[in-house]
Amino acid sequence: MKILIILTHNLNKHGGAEKVLYDFLSFLDNIKNKVEVVILNIVNEKKFESNSILKFEKYNIVSLETKIPLKGINFLIKNFFYLDFDFVYYKTIQNFLKKYNDFDLIIAFDEAILLNTICTIVFKLGINSKIVNWEHGKTPRIYYTHLKVANDQRVDYLRKIYTKTISKFILKEIEEGIKKTEYHLCISSGIERIIKEINPQAKTYLVYNPVEIKEEELIDRGKGNEFIYVGRLDDYQKNISFMLEGLSRLKRYDWKLRIIGKGPDEKKLKKLSKKLGIEERIIWEGFKENPYKDLKEAKALLLTSRFEGFGLVLVEANVKGIPFISSNCLSGPEDIVIEGVNGYLYQEGNIEDFVDKVEKVIKGELKFANPQEIRKTAYKFEKNLVLNNIFTILKNICKG
Repeated sequence: MKILIILTHNLNKHGGAEKVLYDFLSFLDNIKNKVEVVILNIVNEKKFESNSILKFEKYNIVSLETKIPLKGINFLIKNFFYLDFDFVYYKTIQNFLKKYNDFDLIIAFDEAILLNTICTIVFKLGINSKIVNWEHGKTPRIYYTHLKVANDQRVDYLRKIYTKTISKFILKEIEEGIKKTEYHLCISSGIERIIKEINPQAKTYLVYNPVEIKEEELIDRGKGNEFIYVGRLDDYQKNISFMLEGLSRLKRYDWKLRIIGKGPDEKKLKKLSKKLGIEERIIWEGFKENPYKDLKEAKALLLTSRFEGFGLVLVEANVKGIPFISSNCLSGPEDIVIEGVNGYLYQEGNIEDFVDKVEKVIKGELKFANPQEIRKTAYKFEKNLVLNNIFTILKNICKG
């Protein structure tokens, strides 16, 4: 089996999608079946460098720089709206597939916006490859933006301009690609619903994301009320300002929040915590490759995201025996939560519901299972189980 994976991820980063890709490639390295994988990584940086943590350099990566003229509409799209429209990549993908076209599968890895382009080129060139969409969260992000942001008072003016002018065109491009693509690997039920809504005839496979489960020491819940947040400090997606505002309404209780991660909105969030009068209760730990290594206790992990692809951080917390309070956002958490066992969900954007759930956990009115039982809920996402399932699905698609 020969597979082409097309992506535009910067493999220098250590994000969730990059980790899944690395785990999948490592899995293929260790199976008896011979699988050849080529990664077409279309970048906009002048120089591509492999990640120093995830050793992608040992894999067959073709890294091509896309020439984007810094003028007119392309300048507006790339440099103001931070988007990668499909026509930017058309010639790059087409030129590559003219030379190399003997692939059994072409996988668009978290690039639903490129599906229409890939399908058009494959059909035009008469290439006999099956196209697979492996969605990791970009489609839920676009759906959230298109459907909710325009009327959301929490979102800034520039985002609303974006919604009214650009997102509908991106959404249309994604929809066209999904309609043309037969096979879809879905990491959450929410993503599967979106794809089925767009293309009822699509063949969808609910595969989740792989999580490494080590039988390490579990983290105690402790006697205090120490909550944690683990993730990128990106306020638009993660809505951390919502979390801080909600916690500020619970000043009458003795609680602390440990924030593990870095991101573009760190200064803004520190300023907000001071404005809300809770800066002394927040511990800013910065990025940690292993966020749980020195953690002694945690009442619960908090996740207030507007949208997710899967919500890997929730499962990773469960592996350590830590329960969570999460938004019931567009996709992800509903597949992970077992209410009253490993976590609770609140209605996304409803601050009263969020505050109520946190308060009841503090008061002991909402309870969780013990750490051992919480860890067991993560087993269905165990890395080898998930990756073996994905590989079996891809083999069957090839045979079909």
